[in-house]
Amino acid sequence: MNKFFLLLTLLCLSLSARAHDAEVDGIFYDLNADNKTATVTFKGDSPGSYYNEYSGDVVIPETVTYNGITYSVTSLGEWCFWRCSSLTAITIPNSVTSLGDKCFADCSSLTAITIPNSVTSLGEWCFWNCSSLTSITIPNSVTSLGDKCFADCSGLTSITIGNSVTSLGGCCFRDCSSLTSITIPNSVTSLGEGCFSGCWSLTSITISNSVTSLDDGCFNGCSSLTSITIPNSVTSLGVCCFENCRSLTSITIGNSVKSLGKYCFNECSSLTAITIPNSVTSLVDGCFNGCSSLTAIYMLPSTPPGTLGSIFDGTPLETVYVVDEYAKAVYQAQDPWSEYKIVVMPTGIEELETDKTAPTIVSCYDLNGKLINGKQRGAVIVRYSDGTARKVLK
Repeated sequence: MNKFFLLLTLLCLSLSARAHDAEVDGIFYDLNADNKTATVTFKGDSPGSYYNEYSGDVVIPETVTYNGITYSVTSLGEWCFWRCSSLTAITIPNSVTSLGDKCFADCSSLTAITIPNSVTSLGEWCFWNCSSLTSITIPNSVTSLGDKCFADCSGLTSITIGNSVTSLGGCCFRDCSSLTSITIPNSVTSLGEGCFSGCWSLTSITISNSVTSLDDGCFNGCSSLTSITIPNSVTSLGVCCFENCRSLTSITIGNSVKSLGKYCFNECSSLTAITIPNSVTSLVDGCFNGCSSLTAIYMLPSTPPGTLGSIFDGTPLETVYVVDEYAKAVYQAQDPWSEYKIVVMPTGIEELETDKTAPTIVSCYDLNGKLINGKQRGAVIVRYSDGTARKVLK
């Protein structure tokens, strides 16, 4: 027998054998006699069955009594409301601590849900493709969002994340095409692979200073994102991290970033200039390929970062700005930098500061690429609102 059909048959048999332990008031449960707890499970003999799905407004009780024994309802199990296309609302009691994998996946009529403060985790694919869900608040009790937790929630416009969440799973908000903005709390330390990929309506995002890495494809395809500031806590930008962010015109890279991943800014066609901080030691293959408006790059490292493969293919790049004459000589002697005009950033009168029509100052750095928060005399690197930077004397 074909292996695929054998596995499918075994899966169907295991699901049928599993079934449920009890039905009380139209809700099905698996019961644990040892600790007197109950888990809500799917209706009937298999998850997602057209004839057995839950529908309408479902209210889950805190306790359930079966054969004279009272059980505390502590979790919504895997698949329990999967593909319940007629489910419109649900009430979850404070006794529930977890929502299992695929718990509400493909509940296309679910418009709102309140997650109680007792819940600590949301499983993988938990709300996948809940296309009518418009907003959700994740309470402070939740510490993690599973992979693809809200993927393909195309109607989701607003989400509030509690201050206890430490990680956003891979593809967590992938293709949430109506999501326009989001603030990531200080508790979050990592953004999973493809976390916001395909969120093409996302125009702004605030990344907190706890985040240490932006994983592969994290913001891939966020075509409405115009600017982003990467905090100093981040040390690396993953493969294809900002690929196809075609409206991105302004990027501030924190002073701890050491490497730009493969195809990191590939096809960011509105990006005209970028400043690379002194902390960067490597630029990986294709990181600026297809940036069809990129004409200038400002390099704060005195020694050219290592490069792997082509990094400027498909760009009109003409000028590379460096911090001093020493850096100019070093860059001119190395590929691929020697292919471009190497210019020392200008010093002297800051005519742009007094010109009311000119771009405004966004930030200042010392010659080591460290952000300056107060006043400093001498030579500094000034970054302007149009994405350009220059060396000036203050």
